[in-house]
Amino acid sequence: MATARRSPRAAGSLLLAAAVAAAAAVAGVGPRPVAAATMDTAAESSWDPWRHHPVLVAEPDIRPVLLRWYELKLSEDEPDRPFTSHALYIPGGAKAYMAQNKYPYDPLEDAAARDRMVGWDLLKLPGHGPMVDDWLKLYLDRDATLCLALRYNTGEEVNVPGYTLAGVAAVPEEDRLVREGKELPGRAGLWCKTAAAGVVTVPRGPPMGITGGRDKFYSFDIYLGEADGSAPARPAVAQALNGVEVWPNSRCPQELHDVWMTPNVDEADEDTAGKSWRTWHPQVDPVYWCYYGHEHGTAPDFMAPYAPRLDYTAWKNKRQDESHPGFKGYGMVGEDGTKYYLSVHASTSELLRIRQRFHTVTFAAVTSGGEIVADLSIKGDFGPAFALPTDFRRNRAKLPVGGESQAALLAEFEAVKKDRPRMSKRVNVFSGDYDNTDMEVDREDLPRGRYEEWSGGLSLCTTSESRRGLIIDIKDPITACPNRECAVTGGLTALAAEVDRDAGVNRANRGVHRTIRFDNVRVGRDLCTVDGLDDAAGDVFYTNPYGTELADGPGPDAVRQVLKVGWTGTLDGRWTTHEDWFRMMRAEAEDEMGGGGRAIEDSLTRFN
Repeated sequence: MATARRSPRAAGSLLLAAAVAAAAAVAGVGPRPVAAATMDTAAESSWDPWRHHPVLVAEPDIRPVLLRWYELKLSEDEPDRPFTSHALYIPGGAKAYMAQNKYPYDPLEDAAARDRMVGWDLLKLPGHGPMVDDWLKLYLDRDATLCLALRYNTGEEVNVPGYTLAGVAAVPEEDRLVREGKELPGRAGLWCKTAAAGVVTVPRGPPMGITGGRDKFYSFDIYLGEADGSAPARPAVAQALNGVEVWPNSRCPQELHDVWMTPNVDEADEDTAGKSWRTWHPQVDPVYWCYYGHEHGTAPDFMAPYAPRLDYTAWKNKRQDESHPGFKGYGMVGEDGTKYYLSVHASTSELLRIRQRFHTVTFAAVTSGGEIVADLSIKGDFGPAFALPTDFRRNRAKLPVGGESQAALLAEFEAVKKDRPRMSKRVNVFSGDYDNTDMEVDREDLPRGRYEEWSGGLSLCTTSESRRGLIIDIKDPITACPNRECAVTGGLTALAAEVDRDAGVNRANRGVHRTIRFDNVRVGRDLCTVDGLDDAAGDVFYTNPYGTELADGPGPDAVRQVLKVGWTGTLDGRWTTHEDWFRMMRAEAEDEMGGGGRAIEDSLTRFN
């Protein structure tokens, strides 16, 4: 009697179904992955902003996209640094069809079997990096079916420990290019398992334990479906969006951006009664996976109950309107467990920064027990704008940028012989043509430009060793002045707007690669020099927006300040981040390099 043979379409359908069923049967066995014990990973840097996402707080039944974040180890020189570059998550982006496992890999005849993967989520991955146990980490919002798509490894001799063979996934030629520089293979062997919600770690190369096949490195992409093998549904449109659709991998609509607000905290101030303030949000929305186009630095969830009120200080300064993307946060934890958060309005895409001397700076501190001991908000002094001369290594002169006003301010500062003010903004000058740029100005690092360095900012109840306060190094500034005059009607020159490897530009400048330094800054009530302020005022007092004069109490142009009597804080040294999702800062030795954060999925615009 002849052995019965299944048709290719039936075999493919049963294979994928069996893979999902087999994986589901072992799901949940053993403990779930735990966060890595390092501040350099998203797993350790995250304080669950999803729990505080305004959409989910209002409508907890909305199901977000499957993936919260991912990170990769891509550099042999920085083996512990997590990267997001060269990867792309596309919710619902799978267009693969199930194919016969023989040339020419025709689609399965049964439509349901053939289209089983269509509409699954796709995580496009690079094909390089060290061969380590934790090459890829990703965080699943809920239990899911996770499939490795081994590129061109479709032979029956392949075996992937811990996964079940699900067949061959093929991608039509017209659908293989998912974004410039990111192309899917024509076919891949599909190996699936059910993965529990939380952190999932995937090795690369020999640590995967794969046997058979064509490639010892076994490059792969990942497809994600629901735990039952179905395609994930798009998250429901929240009521707050008023019916506006949100599309993944596209710009977030303004209606979604506008839900990121924090309530007013000053019940005594009738001037702010009923107001709420814009606050931090991530680069990539974790519910809909759309892009906001700008970022605000460190996620502040670790500072609870404090939350940054980004536009409060400027609003108190005669209703000033500072651009929202310019607010950048820096969060860190001191050696004694005190948590600090600073917000600085420091945009490198705006012409206003050249002549605007005062920019919003906020300083908050929360004890390890959760008590807010500092919540200071001022228009911080960043002095004049200047550029370095060509011979800056032996000539310490500063070339004023921004016309007569900046030349006069720089001269005023330099005329002080004792305790000279050290506040300043060092900017770039570039016409767009290296050979036709001011020959007296430093041009060494064009077209990327030299770091844009902002010094100063802190003054209220603070001291610093060399009177520099805080120093922000923006390593990828977005614009330069075309000349030293930098006319208010003349516009700015883009710095490294696009990748140009011939010109030494491997990453486009987006103002995201930042570090912060502190000039041995001390903060405390005993350091306050505001006339009329003493400890009898208590922990809460009011000043003008510049923190230079005491106000009688709450009211228009009066800024609420909190600084606990008897508490003193200290910040010193250089701080940076090596992680892109939540950007928690950590102290860094002077000889360490490479930190600063990067754009996720190239989602930041030139107005970051």
